[in-house]
Parts: sequence; C-alpha cells; structure tokens
Amino acid sequence: MTTFGPQASATVTLKPTATPTPTPTTTAATTWRFVNLTFGVDPFDSRHSLIYGEVINASGVAQEISDFTGTFYNAQGQIVAGNDRVRAYWPLTVLPPGGQMPFELQVLEATGLTRADLGVIATPRDEAPHTDFLFENVTQVINNEFYCLRGQLRNPGNRLTEYLVIAGLLYDAQNNLVRFADVSDGPPIFAMGDRLKSFEICLAPPYPGAVRHELRAWGR
Repeated sequence: MTTFGPQASATVTLKPTATPTPTPTTTAATTWRFVNLTFGVDPFDSRHSLIYGEVINASGVAQEISDFTGTFYNAQGQIVAGNDRVRAYWPLTVLPPGGQMPFELQVLEATGLTRADLGVIATPRDEAPHTDFLFENVTQVINNEFYCLRGQLRNPGNRLTEYLVIAGLLYDAQNNLVRFADVSDGPPIFAMGDRLKSFEICLAPPYPGAVRHELRAWGR
C-alpha cells in the first residue's frame, strides 16, 4: 500500500487564445527547460518506454506548442531512438512565459532509456495570461488503486468563456514527476466571477514512489 504525504501547495497558470502566426520552428535549448524527469517501461506494453517530466517556457513570451522532439540514450550513451519513434501528450496548447506544464512521451520500440536531449516545436504568441485561480477544500483518496483528487476551484478574476483545464501531478521523494492526469471543460464555463467549480481527477496506477501531489489549472 502506498502512503502519501500532505497536500502540496498548488501552482496555477493560464493558457491564452491562439492567433495566426508564421510557421512553427524548433526553438533553441535556452528557450525551454526540462525538469523533474522520470524514465520507465510502458506498463501496458513493455516494448516501449515512457518519460514523464515538466517543461518550463523560458523564452519570455507566450508560446504555442505543436510538438516535442528528442534523442534518447541508454546507459552506455548509445542513441536508441529519435523523433520518428515518439508520441507526445501535453495538456495545453499555449504556455505563458515562465509557465510550467507536465508532459508524457512514449518512445516506441525502445527500452533502457537513461537520458534524453529534448526540444519543443513552438510559435511565439502575444497573449499575456493571468494567474488567479485558487484551489479549495482539496481531499485525496485511493479508490480501487486510483489516486483521486477532489476539490473546488475558485476563479476570482474575469469570466472564462473558452476553456478550463485542471491537472493533477504526482511526484516521488526526489521531486520527479511519476504520473499526471487532466480534465478539461469547454463552453459553457461555470468557473466564473467568484464562483466555485467542483472537480475530480483520478490518476491510474502505477505511480511508483509517489509521495505528494500538486494541482494546476489553466483557463481563458
């Protein structure tokens, strides 16, 4: 039975609306930071690997992400996979400057990964997001091995009219991301003004070594 620590303080960012821009390009490494990475075997197909981590937008402007790139190495420093064998998932389209977002990479037909050189294909945006969501009355429960987070989200700022995304993240004792899940809500948005919106996020096992969680929310 996995024992979990106290609730971590939630961090919140918002996603602006995308607008037309030139063709996306792969940005320089200094534009992005990759933190809290974990490498493991895909629990549903041991031929593949899974990488969890977080990307930080250090470019100074909002960025619309269209894909992740990577070169992947084993313990001997050998390249075992490249971009053509990666399937990526991330919960947001546009990440604000300084924003931090989880991602998952499935690397096909590759195991024993210990290192990755990662990049992002993105296009700058002009929108400046606000960051005023508040999490309240959050509880955690293990339900049939699912790690469930329940609570309420308060939006003290402007009314949301386009979308709302809430994510739950699980970390191990070394602060590495071991699992995340997200829920989204399009129009009509009920988290508006100073009203509360109830939510539940359940993360499927396995979540090896998880000791704490964080909550994030993005909306417009």
